Amino acid sequence: MVPLKVAALIFYILSSFLTTSKSVDEFSYNGFRSANLSLDGMAKITPNGLLKLNNATILEKGHAFFPDPIEVKNSINASASSFSAYFVFAMVSGYQELGGQGIIFVLSPSKNFERANPALYFGLFNQTNSGNSSNHIFGVELDTLKNIEVEDIDDNHVGIDINGLKSISSKSSGYWDNTDLFRNLTLNSGHPTQLWVEYDGIEKQISVTLAPLHNSKPNRTLLQISYDLSSVLKPTMFVGFSSATGPIQIATHYVLGWSFKINGMAQPLDLSRLPKLPRTGPKKISKVLTVYMPVIVVVSVTLAIWGVVCYVNRRRKFAEVLEEWERDYSPQRFKFKDLYKATKGFKDKEILGRGGFGKVYKGVMPRSKVEIAVKRVSHESRQGMREFVAEIASMGRLRHRNLVPLLGYCRRKSELLLVYEYMSNGSLDKFLDNQPKEMKECGGSSLSAFAVNLEFRNFASDFQCPIYWSNLWLHIQICLVL
Repeated sequence: MVPLKVAALIFYILSSFLTTSKSVDEFSYNGFRSANLSLDGMAKITPNGLLKLNNATILEKGHAFFPDPIEVKNSINASASSFSAYFVFAMVSGYQELGGQGIIFVLSPSKNFERANPALYFGLFNQTNSGNSSNHIFGVELDTLKNIEVEDIDDNHVGIDINGLKSISSKSSGYWDNTDLFRNLTLNSGHPTQLWVEYDGIEKQISVTLAPLHNSKPNRTLLQISYDLSSVLKPTMFVGFSSATGPIQIATHYVLGWSFKINGMAQPLDLSRLPKLPRTGPKKISKVLTVYMPVIVVVSVTLAIWGVVCYVNRRRKFAEVLEEWERDYSPQRFKFKDLYKATKGFKDKEILGRGGFGKVYKGVMPRSKVEIAVKRVSHESRQGMREFVAEIASMGRLRHRNLVPLLGYCRRKSELLLVYEYMSNGSLDKFLDNQPKEMKECGGSSLSAFAVNLEFRNFASDFQCPIYWSNLWLHIQICLVL
């Protein structure tokens, strides 16, 4: 019974060892929302999955490590294995011209940094142990503060650190583009930036490469040195990040995604799945609001004003006058708009004749297609309104076989319009004027006598109103016999 229990225990231990060894060979995080990292100090994971390494607390430190140790060599005297790390970081600051403590990607034999100091020492070392070979720490620093004590080259650089913060090699931050031109990068710009750290265990070479977020990995590295890490690294190491704040906190440090692999290239990150950085400063105003919206507003207001002007002008153009006395008369009142359309805008080619105080136009009503004659009293007429009223009052009540029917009227401002039934044969005066000369000389007096003595005199005496030859219109064709 006992041997079975021992065998089961040995099987469990071996299974656990194999599983653990496989799980720490590589890892990848597209955001850290569900990540089980080892955090201390200021470091925390935000609700949307950002790894936030520091905050506004001054002279403080923060660490974030993969929870399990990673085997980087088989024994204490063995050569260090190749490894690669790839992560996206951001340093968000409202003052790009001012620097501060940065971030260090680190391989360390321990996660305990209680004795480490913040500020200058990045939460990894202190004044006593910085530079000691017993630290067994390898790091790549992203520094935005020039510290003379550790011989920093400037306030925007990347450095390779071995057991201390005096970099064995460093370069100003930047990358080589596809045209082989070097482009500067500001570390604390607030924009996400990619970084690759690679160690070739065969060639004993360390390489560091930077690039903006959506750029592919450059062919040329920013930093590349020959260095054997076998004496620096212990058989198992913890991999992670360290950050610290100084007397004045300038920037907030974030890691958006991270991958790592022993003996191979770290997995690419899915950039579309990375968490968003928090907004800083005033909200950026959309181009739609700053450029297109004013144009839209101006155009809309202009069109509205133009529409109102057109509407007012149209109303004025077809405005009519209706006074109280007009309600007492029976002729139908026509709309000026309809008469305007019927006479094609009162064009001269539609004129039938000219009277004593106005012109007569031929027209066709737009809806009923009835032919009409429209008398438009001229503006210059001194008797216009008086005669217009008289004509409305008298002619509107008259019904006679020799009188052209008054169909209606219209008033528009000072314009006076009478609408009659259209007589296709014109007026009597025009008929007489168009007769041959011999006919006028021979028969003119008898025709006049006929008109005055028979019908015309009776018609005039019946209605007691002035009648002119030009007001006599012919409904049927007249044949004169000499």
